Amino acid sequence: MKKRFFGILLLVAILSSSIFSQSKLDTVLMNLPAESTAELELYMSQLAALGPSAIPTMAQQLKGRLPGKFDLKEHYALSGLVKYAGQNGDEALRNSVEEGFIKAIDSDLDLESEVFLIEQLRYIATDKSLASLTSKIKSICEPAIQTIASIESGKALNALLEALEENQGYCRLAIIKAIGGYSTPEAIQALIEVSTDRDAQIRRVAAEILAESTDPQAFNALMSLAKTDPTLGNRLLIKNVAIQAAEGKINKIQDLTNHINATGDLEQKTRCIELQMMYLQNEEQKNLQRLFSRGTPEEQMAIVSALKKDAALPLDPYFKSFDKVPAKVQSGLLSASVVRNYKPAISMSRALLTNSDPIMRIEAIRTLSRLAGSESLPDLQKVIGSKQDPMVLKIAISELEHWVGENNLDLLSQILREAPVENKAQVIGLIADRKLSDQLPEMESYLLSSNAEVRKAAFNALPNLATGATVTDLMPFISIAETPEELDLIQKAFNEKAREHEDVDSLVLPLLNTFGESSPTLLSKILPAIGGNSALAYIKKQNIQSALLDWKHPEAIPELFKMLTANPDDKQIFGSIVKLINHPELPVDQRVLYLRKILPYASNLEEKKRVIQLLGNTRSQIAFMVLRDLLNNDSLKVEAAQSLVKIALPSAGEEFGLIGKEIKAGLMQADTILNEEADAYTTSILRRYLSIIPEEGGFKSLFNGKDLSGWQGLVENPIARDTMFAVDLLAKQIEADAKVPQNWKVEDGAIVFFGEGYDNLCTVESYRDFELLVDWKITKNGDSGIYLRGSPQVQIWDTSLTDIGAEVGSGGLYNNQENASKPLVVADNAVGEWNTFRIIMIQDKVTVYLNGTLVTDRVTLENYWNRELPIFRSGPIELQAHGTNLQFRDIYLREIESAPELNDREKSEGYTRIFNGINLDGWVGNKTDYIVKDGEIVIYPGGSGGHGNLYTEKEYDNFIIRFEFKLTPGANNGLGIHAPLEGDAAYVGKEIQILDNSSPIYANLKDYQYHGSVYGLVPAAKGALKPVGEWNSEEVRVKGNQIWVTVNNKRIVFDDLDTATRNGTLDGKEHPGLKRLKGHIGFLGHGSEVHFRNIRIKEEN
Repeated sequence: MKKRFFGILLLVAILSSSIFSQSKLDTVLMNLPAESTAELELYMSQLAALGPSAIPTMAQQLKGRLPGKFDLKEHYALSGLVKYAGQNGDEALRNSVEEGFIKAIDSDLDLESEVFLIEQLRYIATDKSLASLTSKIKSICEPAIQTIASIESGKALNALLEALEENQGYCRLAIIKAIGGYSTPEAIQALIEVSTDRDAQIRRVAAEILAESTDPQAFNALMSLAKTDPTLGNRLLIKNVAIQAAEGKINKIQDLTNHINATGDLEQKTRCIELQMMYLQNEEQKNLQRLFSRGTPEEQMAIVSALKKDAALPLDPYFKSFDKVPAKVQSGLLSASVVRNYKPAISMSRALLTNSDPIMRIEAIRTLSRLAGSESLPDLQKVIGSKQDPMVLKIAISELEHWVGENNLDLLSQILREAPVENKAQVIGLIADRKLSDQLPEMESYLLSSNAEVRKAAFNALPNLATGATVTDLMPFISIAETPEELDLIQKAFNEKAREHEDVDSLVLPLLNTFGESSPTLLSKILPAIGGNSALAYIKKQNIQSALLDWKHPEAIPELFKMLTANPDDKQIFGSIVKLINHPELPVDQRVLYLRKILPYASNLEEKKRVIQLLGNTRSQIAFMVLRDLLNNDSLKVEAAQSLVKIALPSAGEEFGLIGKEIKAGLMQADTILNEEADAYTTSILRRYLSIIPEEGGFKSLFNGKDLSGWQGLVENPIARDTMFAVDLLAKQIEADAKVPQNWKVEDGAIVFFGEGYDNLCTVESYRDFELLVDWKITKNGDSGIYLRGSPQVQIWDTSLTDIGAEVGSGGLYNNQENASKPLVVADNAVGEWNTFRIIMIQDKVTVYLNGTLVTDRVTLENYWNRELPIFRSGPIELQAHGTNLQFRDIYLREIESAPELNDREKSEGYTRIFNGINLDGWVGNKTDYIVKDGEIVIYPGGSGGHGNLYTEKEYDNFIIRFEFKLTPGANNGLGIHAPLEGDAAYVGKEIQILDNSSPIYANLKDYQYHGSVYGLVPAAKGALKPVGEWNSEEVRVKGNQIWVTVNNKRIVFDDLDTATRNGTLDGKEHPGLKRLKGHIGFLGHGSEVHFRNIRIKEEN
């Protein structure tokens, strides 16, 4: 949000003078557009205060700038001002703004500016604007006419009538339409006169308007028109009479009917019958009922149409003639009974279920189902249980579906059993649509059916009927499948449901036991859909490469890479790998590793571009750097730039994406490339981000890929180093650095250990809380690790070393004794392949992701060097040497700002932190608009408009809470105390107001609404807040119903709520929270950006 404090102060200064000046106008325009309704009203009131002269000045500033540019501040100001004046209710304000617009319109402007001003004037125009507007009719006809019409006065109508005589063509049409908005005799007469104009378009427009008038003269004019133009005249006569009838004027219906019967077509005659049905009474209705029994089918259908439209018309007389009318009319009557919810039609429909005409049976089924609801189920069951025309059966099943719910699903299995064989296929389809998994075992008999349609329906149903738990029931069906299509459907069921099974390998074993020896070809069709390590091992043993190429899950990628290594030009293998790399089960870090590995195998430009595109979908820091290196490749630089930008830009709802100097440098290079390629869309988005991207923060590279700058040899351990004199430490550092070239080197962009000893390599810098990205690769029997803050270690080793316990995998905190030391799962890639660590260390807790899989989850890292002490608060990153060759590359670190340490006094007094400065652990509620940024809790007006509350997980009764906060202009928030998680905390708990009460939008606050007040209960002393944008400190002490509030060392509240509310609450409302003496503490959002930090609490007895 823009910081507008000083702009608002300047605006307030404008109030002191109503004399217009360009500088004051510029001050207002500078702050537009407004970011809230309150701001908009403030700025518009200041524009109005400048007087009418400001409007022509802004209009002059629009000259030559307006076409196609609607983001101009003057455009925004004038448009907002006229709406503000029109809605304000202040007549003097409206007159002043209208005067300004008239002056502007009368001044020397270009055409576009005049059109814009005249269109805006429409919101407030009165008779005073007529002279200016009528003078513009010749040059700007339509906008001027529409604005004149908006005045809706007698003088405005006279102006339009005069203009009608003076203008022709398109302008005259606009005037006629405007006159059509009036219902006075003068307006009607003018329209009647032009309805006989020589110009056909003018005649038509005038007649269309007259058709909507209830004036008797309009009907007569349309009758005259119908004699010369029956097509247009009859249509408009019917429309006119219908409008009159709807208003209770029915005297023209019979005249219309006589005329249409003599001159109209069938459709028009039908419409007349409908009008008679809907509006005529008594004897006329009886005549229509007699007409229904003996009239033509067209007349009968017209009556049915009216019966559907008018709920007041009786249905009984017409249903008495049901058996006398043709089938088409009977069908119409049944349809009308549904529209009118005419229950007597139920019995009639039930009788028609056996009618010989399938069309009648269909209408009867629909009518019965809609009118009887679930009571029609037995009837529908009978229909489906008997031989039927295919369309009748389809409609019956469709209606049945409406009334089968959770309480009667078993009815479908009964219907299926009772249905004749030719009907079973459609019933099976309904069972499949409802996913009735308990019917899966029942499908076997239908899979064996001799009826091809039933068999096909049963196989089609399998994917919908199987579940993760029942997928094993599909196995007997494999031997039943006779065609590739049937086997494909079983395979589809396995593919969709096998991964839902709790243990995929246990699902595969029965298949292998049953078909492994006898039917490897059959299994090669099934197992790729199921996947899993057991299935993969079988296919590898059988060496069925076609199955590997068709594999649906990413565990096959390593095997496919082996095939590709042996056949580097094989497009099918390449395509299978790329397809699996994009599998949703594959974590992003592993996906990036595979994409980097496959890129050299891309033999043509299209394949390379495809890999680059997939890298752009990863949202990965390392992928960004890989793509940055491709920006110098002339044939790939455009795709690399587009993917790089995609990675870096913020996602929806985020303020920032990737940040930092290296990211910005890469984006600027991409911007140059995309600008050269005229990629205007991407460039415009990118440049907006480049204008705000922070250079500080984000990941920084710890290894430049060229040499060991920033790294040094290891001197003993942190405790030993801490006891050394500086001169001794320097000497030992020189000695350690001398060993580095004997053990470590840079080769092909990686740090390589090639020595035989145990001389670690460490960063020169020390780090506290951080997120570390590093790729590593070991050789056979490899053993290594990464020390954090100089302490061992996140373990790296060859998982085949079972004699030392390496089968548990890498990523554990190997040297822990009290806390977890083993990883949660094995996620290592094969020896010789690259792996990615994502290590997060916050305070003493370590989280490790290996190849995108969580292997260590916030485990305390113990101090190996002295287990009596906690882990060191800071220290270097160390790469461990363990006598085996290994490599590291792409080492990036992001420092994490955490909450400042408590001072010694607060520690001794018993304060603790309830916000760690890193995440919202320990908090519940709105974690969408409240986010953690730079060690602060910040609420941004986002998806819920910056509303919603953030509460502590824990409840508190007596306490002292201290925190710092920073307001933005007009900010509004609150500190909830003793609050439940639901309801308005100000009433069901208590709320300490957090408010920029200096803002002009809060000019009319009650005493109990100022910052620090206990909302609605106790007012706070004023004057303690610092200027908006500066940090404030606040302490709130709560003891029972006693509350103390101190802001910036000034006590502003000290009161007992029981005493303060003895004679009622200040706001006159109920506050049931007064009785709550324990609850959550929360920040209460009210749609504003507010920052909080350094939050600590002391619980009291």
